[in-house]
Amino acid sequence: MTRYADMPKPIRSGIVVVDPELVRQPVALFHRLITRDPDAFTEALAHHGTYWSDSTTPRARVALGPLAMTSLAYGSGFPVNPKQPCLPTYLLNRERIEAIPG
Repeated sequence: MTRYADMPKPIRSGIVVVDPELVRQPVALFHRLITRDPDAFTEALAHHGTYWSDSTTPRARVALGPLAMTSLAYGSGFPVNPKQPCLPTYLLNRERIEAIPG
């Protein structure tokens, strides 16, 4: 296996290093969803909120992985509190923000 430092610069520039916690959070939510454990699901969602609570990056505003898992849970009738600080309520509960003129 080639070490990162030994790779040519053009190849190194294309490698994206991802924090394992970013992958772990949606996977943890999916696991809680398929095992039908709403308390553990809520706990995993709260853990996500604490992970991003101090972040100022734009990606911390809307968490797409947890939003996708929570939307699946909500749509399948799994008990989910739609009032989550890291999830846009109108995307989660499928309500419109404004009326469309007819």
